[in-house]
Amino acid sequence: MALPVPADWHCDAKAHGMIATGRYLDEVLPGPEYKAHVLGLYDGCVRARRPLYSECLFISLEQAPERHTKVLFLQLSNDGERVNQVLVVQVFFYIDPATRQWRFIEPRPFKEIAHVLFQVPSGVEMARR
Repeated sequence: MALPVPADWHCDAKAHGMIATGRYLDEVLPGPEYKAHVLGLYDGCVRARRPLYSECLFISLEQAPERHTKVLFLQLSNDGERVNQVLVVQVFFYIDPATRQWRFIEPRPFKEIAHVLFQVPSGVEMARR
């Protein structure tokens, strides 16, 4: 799945190691495992047409947690049927403050610690843009 990078990612070029504006998400995510994981989260939200929540711990080379991320994917539709956008809200908690400067430059091992595909109550439409 080719997903364009949001325009505001340019403000965090130091942490990403690049200016990602105008590129696709699969071009800028570090490491094949993490890339597959993130694209799978988007794909899961779109295919199920339901909100998805995930949490990951990123592990240092010394095998200690260094970053904890929480992310929520919300499917959007302009016709109430087909998902044509995904609103993503993500927060980062830095257990090791030094990781903030280079969090996306070096791929780190990670472990998903929460994964929830929400049930949408019957009779509730998909959010329209």
